[in-house]
Amino acid sequence: MKRRRVLCNRRQAIAAVAAAAALLVVPGVRRARAFDEVDVLVRRFAAGRRPVSGRIRLELPDVVDGAGPVRMMVAVDGPVSDDLDMTELLVVAGGDPRMRVAQFRFAPASGIREVTTRIRLRSTQRVTALARMSDGTVAVTSKRVRVALGGLNW
Repeated sequence: MKRRRVLCNRRQAIAAVAAAAALLVVPGVRRARAFDEVDVLVRRFAAGRRPVSGRIRLELPDVVDGAGPVRMMVAVDGPVSDDLDMTELLVVAGGDPRMRVAQFRFAPASGIREVTTRIRLRSTQRVTALARMSDGTVAVTSKRVRVALGGLNW
């Protein structure tokens, strides 16, 4: 009886399947780590307080063509008074290598509580803005931004 020649044995085949499965899992693990790191940044900024939705407005485009600069505006939503005044602002983007995109502090003499700047986004992700108010509360808002590389990545 003639023996067949095989490309690999059973152990090698199992190792190859396991390696392929690991390659499929790694991006999900990276996203999970990024989510955890964003959560840590949010908890540190909130300093034990529970962030509340509203009070601030985050303006970003829904879809961005390419990984170029993106216009971002964050402002206090509603009238500013001594009781409701933004003292610090943190912007976090979980899909970028440097998740802490921007941080601003406002003095009482700063005037308008609004920041307009440009940020770069590496991939489709959620951008979160946190504001510490003068009464000690922390306001949070976020927006998902799609980054379409060359207009094809939907």
